[in-house]
Amino acid sequence: GWWALLAALGAALAYAAGRLTRKPAPEAAAAAAAPKDMRTPEERALDALEGLDGLGLSVKEFYDRLSDIVRAYLGERHDLDALRMTTYDLQRALIRGGFDPVARQLAKALLDRCDLAKFAKWKPSDQEGRRDLESSKKLVKLLAPAASEVSGDLAGLPSRGAR
Repeated sequence: GWWALLAALGAALAYAAGRLTRKPAPEAAAAAAAPKDMRTPEERALDALEGLDGLGLSVKEFYDRLSDIVRAYLGERHDLDALRMTTYDLQRALIRGGFDPVARQLAKALLDRCDLAKFAKWKPSDQEGRRDLESSKKLVKLLAPAASEVSGDLAGLPSRGAR
């Protein structure tokens, strides 16, 4: 009875001591050491969209990445699980969220075109691809919060007068 309890307690203590003294995994150490990305969600999305231009991607890959960038932006800035939603569900969420009708329509048209290229083997021209890239940048800018909605004069930092 007592011996089993003492053996279990000793094993638990040895396990805990091992966990406390073990070095963190290399990935965890690298993630902790990596500097925090101080760009706004808009800057990250626009930079990623700019990076798509000239990569020589297939139509499917281009539209897949375009869709992911826009959806990731919606998730980060507007707290929507956009990467996991269908285009229809995302459109419903934008309506329920009271998003600007122009932005909703642009998002629907853009994501519908992405879906056609990704799933229906639609092959838009290079000019249409450039236009969709520009539409995605316009969408990010339309959905960005107004300067008056951002507290402080440097996106989250207190303004000089607030001391």
